Amino acid sequence: MRTISLPEYILWSYLITHLKTKHFKNRIVRYLSIIYILQFQLPRKFFWRYIRGNSEVFEVDTQDVLDRNPLVGNSIAKHLKSGQEQGKTRGSIQIPQILVSDPNYRYSVGSFRLLYRVIDDKVHLKLKSRYAFSNTGERLTKYLHQWLISFKIKGNAADFDVLGKAIILKATCLKSMENIGSFQDFKDRNRLYL
Repeated sequence: MRTISLPEYILWSYLITHLKTKHFKNRIVRYLSIIYILQFQLPRKFFWRYIRGNSEVFEVDTQDVLDRNPLVGNSIAKHLKSGQEQGKTRGSIQIPQILVSDPNYRYSVGSFRLLYRVIDDKVHLKLKSRYAFSNTGERLTKYLHQWLISFKIKGNAADFDVLGKAIILKATCLKSMENIGSFQDFKDRNRLYL
């Protein structure tokens, strides 16, 4: 997990906590949000791909997503454990954006689905997502999403699929992920869910 700088600490401790949905109606707040997100490499690539209308599939490293987001590993381990008790050997796990702690993935991949298959003591995982904006629901950035959707409506931008490289993990590896995550004292300051 990366450490945060003093400006980020101030931003997330004092400014973002006071923002309301209505603040994102302001064009300056929307621009500042985009500028903040573009400082991260992967979100920058995703954003420009969306704006330019490139709808080709984008591939990410599933192992890196898991390594940088310990709460995702916890969710997988818990899901597989309950699935194992029910005799399930395949399925999918929906990972919400709130569990993605690394901003490089939170603002690009966001929420995603992990397709899994258990064979013997190995778990085959593949990540699937779609880079798209939605103005439904009660999210803080609802008006920012509406603004970004307007680019797609005008015909300039396009959603695209995100696929993770398939990986194979030992089931015991997932158990150790669960233990690491449960003892981790971790303050997540990146709460601007896009």
